[in-house]
Amino acid sequence: MRHFTLPPAVIAMAAILMLLGTPSATMAGNRGPTETVVLLPEGITNPKVLRELFEHHLKTARPGTRVHVVHGGRFVASYWVPNGAPQTRHRSRHVARPWAKVVRLLSSPIEGSDQVNLPDLGKRVRSLLETKLPCRVSIYGSPLYLDPRKQAYNHEGKFVTADGAIDLEPSPWRTKVKLPADTLVTWITPDANYGYDTVHRQYVDRFNRLFVQEIDGTLTRISDKPEQLFHHFAPEKIEHIVKLVDGNTTRVQRSEDTVVEGGDPTGPFAMGQGLMTVAGREATNTANDREAMVAEAMRNANRVMVIITWKSEDPNCDLDMWLTSNGLEGELNHANPDLPWAELTRDVQHTEHASGEADIEKHEGVLVKHGRIEDLTLWINVYRTRSPATVTITRIWNRNKQSRTVEIKTEAGDGGRYQRYRVGSTAWKRVNLLRFSASNLPGDL
Repeated sequence: MRHFTLPPAVIAMAAILMLLGTPSATMAGNRGPTETVVLLPEGITNPKVLRELFEHHLKTARPGTRVHVVHGGRFVASYWVPNGAPQTRHRSRHVARPWAKVVRLLSSPIEGSDQVNLPDLGKRVRSLLETKLPCRVSIYGSPLYLDPRKQAYNHEGKFVTADGAIDLEPSPWRTKVKLPADTLVTWITPDANYGYDTVHRQYVDRFNRLFVQEIDGTLTRISDKPEQLFHHFAPEKIEHIVKLVDGNTTRVQRSEDTVVEGGDPTGPFAMGQGLMTVAGREATNTANDREAMVAEAMRNANRVMVIITWKSEDPNCDLDMWLTSNGLEGELNHANPDLPWAELTRDVQHTEHASGEADIEKHEGVLVKHGRIEDLTLWINVYRTRSPATVTITRIWNRNKQSRTVEIKTEAGDGGRYQRYRVGSTAWKRVNLLRFSASNLPGDL
């Protein structure tokens, strides 16, 4: 029998292949076309960078690759990557018309939220897929989930959604619709410093990876480097995340200075020995100030005053008024309490006992220095609560006083963070000051 000796170079290559094994999410060896879904947020501040990334991908992707583009939850275009010279691919009949829609979208900055609806990822991707090609997802937007309608499950402040919220009613984090097997997801964030601090970011990243894992995908990269938008293979091995089931079904706090479950030390209240004070706000009793304003509004027809008082089983419940006047500058609120056309009485949250059971008084009042009530737009913000609040709203207009009581029900306050999205938020209620009757509940308009 004759024996053959392989060249050293061939032996070395065989050894390398044995070490590498089969392709995985950590290898950069994507040799064929894919079907890629690109999810962009409503707000796009750097369209030129994104347009250049799309152009580079069109020039370098494997022919036969299918690309779908979604902007702010709305479908934009789908196109095939054609054969041909990289510099002329955009002229192909397979891509020219949809490509023009992408270029038009990324022609100038767009105002809006940087949020991406991660809970609907599986449903959105499945609705677009047309082939059996390997599935890839490119996300551009903030990794924070801040839906004001789901405040018990979001990532505001130091909070991160708990693992136990996945697949629990009424949590938005459901896994019924899954991604195709072996889907790889890349997430590019416009801001490297999202979240409260480094620890908070790490826990947000972990939860996002867990959720993608639970819908059969792999989140291979979370990066602030835009050039990696279409890079779906991880630079290192992606470890399986063990779902933590500890009875918490909403969210937990994670940060450098507090890693606790339950409670809310980030809120405006600090409990003392028998007294409750308001951190960052005036805790001075301003009943005298309020009564002086009431007297002025009752004797001057060119004044409007609104007072809210409230009660809740949650002693830390806090409400704020936000008021604008058509044609006049500024929005009156607790952070902006004195404007040329109006002033705000300072918040009072006071009780003699830390339990807040018996003798708590909470009020806020605004005095408007004109009588044009039709120009006023008033919102009540649920800054913080864990229980419904019974609110008495008193309006003084044209030297007449009228009051009504309403119930405000919401899962949690939002700390005044979502004023841009107040129309769709359960933590914001609009009050009709002109048609002031018991049938016009806050939130109806």
